[in-house]
This record gives sequence, structure tokens and C-alpha cells, in this order.
Amino acid sequence: MKENVIYIKKMCCPGCKGYAEYVLKELKIPYVSMVKDKVHLEKKLTPPQIVALVAKLAECGLELMLKPNSCRIDQIKEELHYWLDSPEGYINENRSDYLANTINLGYRQIERIFRKAEGTTIEKYSIRYMVKRAEYMLLKTNNDIIDIFVLLKYKDKNLFYRHFKSVHGITPEEFRVTMS
Repeated sequence: MKENVIYIKKMCCPGCKGYAEYVLKELKIPYVSMVKDKVHLEKKLTPPQIVALVAKLAECGLELMLKPNSCRIDQIKEELHYWLDSPEGYINENRSDYLANTINLGYRQIERIFRKAEGTTIEKYSIRYMVKRAEYMLLKTNNDIIDIFVLLKYKDKNLFYRHFKSVHGITPEEFRVTMS
């Protein structure tokens, strides 16, 4: 017997969960359980129920997802960007611990979900994300390279150069000269 499960994207607090429960009851959609973003239904949704549920959830900023992990990947990226963008020392956890604690999944499971959805690892994605931020600073500011790599929380200038060069094939200085 196939499991009847839906996922509700952006359901991150008790208020959202309460609203989702209210909507399901209002639309007379019986469910067995609701854990995090996963809702076990008593029976499969009909097309009119799907349309009504999508509309009602959208009123509160929630989204219906019929496949697993489609909502998790957005949450992973959102938390990853938050961790990468936060000032040095603001979050006192390493990236893997932070993601595991905020998403309530083991880091290996998070990494598998991410790799399957994005086609790359969290590490490689993070490097590209930070290099994109460096590109912006190189082109839009007059900051010295040392200031840029410190702002991006790099502790080692050589690591920053290796990451930048792995994406562009040139150093940050060469990038600034070539692109400006």
C-alpha cells in the first residue's frame, strides 16, 4: 500500500503548524499525523482538494509540496546562507553542527539531500557562494583583498586565493583588473 504523504514548505513554527491543521480541518482533509513538514493523510488527495489546499496554504505563506526534500533544500540553503553571512563569532558552531541543530537532521542526511537536489556538496556550494560575494566586493568596492577575505571570514589568505582560483582560474587581483 502506497503511503499518502504531503509536505508543507515553510512550516517552521507552532503557529504555521496550527494554521496548517486548521486548513486541513476546514477543507475536510483527514490526516493521521503531522511531524515537522510531513503530513500523513488518511487517503490520497483529489485534484480539487490539491487546488483548494494550495490556495489556502498560500494565504499564510505556506506551500504544498508533493515530493519529499523539496522543502528541505530551501531550508538547508536558507540556514547555510545565514551561517555564511553572519558576522564572525555571531554563531558559535561550526557549519555542520549548526545545520544539523537548526534543521533537526543528521549532517550526513542533510548532505545527501543537498547533493541530490543541487548536484554538488555543501562545501563546494559554500565556496562558490563565498567567491560570488568576493566578486561583488572586488567589483563594487575599493576594499583591499585582505579586507575582503577577512570580511568573508577566511582565516587564511592562501585558502581564499585557492578557492577563488578554483572557481575563476585567476587570482582576485587579476579578476579585479580584468573585470573592471
